[in-house]
Amino acid sequence: MNKAYRIVWSKARSAFIVTHEKSSSRGRASTTCAATMLGVAALLLNAGAVSAANLCTGGATVISTATSGDNCVLGNGASIEVTANGAISSNGTAAIYTYDSVGSITNHGNVASDISNGIHLDYAVVTGTIRNTGTLTSVANGYDFNNGALYANGVTITGALVNDGGSVGNTLLLRASSVDKIENINGGSIAVS
Repeated sequence: MNKAYRIVWSKARSAFIVTHEKSSSRGRASTTCAATMLGVAALLLNAGAVSAANLCTGGATVISTATSGDNCVLGNGASIEVTANGAISSNGTAAIYTYDSVGSITNHGNVASDISNGIHLDYAVVTGTIRNTGTLTSVANGYDFNNGALYANGVTITGALVNDGGSVGNTLLLRASSVDKIENINGGSIAVS
């Protein structure tokens, strides 16, 4: 039996086939070229999937400029203040998130998330006040309370939750949480969309 054969691409079958040793292949790139193209395509697709930068690196963080696509993960003992000119506009995650014991969360600017909570607190302790004098929003609607402007699950807030003339563009949800005092003062607004 003849043991000389060749593997070529069959355009009609859209597959590799075994043929006579003198057959030629037409129309199909070599496997090295195809593998290189797949590798380049994978790199290009992953280039856009860069994870968000953590704006809060510990201690007291002040955000005084607008950011886009980043978020703030508060560590143990940390606090954050977003000034009137500051903004946290996160993509795909909460703008401000913690599961630790933290100080205060103050927003005088704009805190927003495209698909999650503006502020997400999960089994955390807030020893200070959560104060909003700016705009706090998420894109969620009033039907999905888990994606509200503020979501607190199993949280203890020993200070107050204050909306002082600010605008909260969606729901506030305190699930299995406790807060010393809640205030909506000086013309503050909380809208459910």
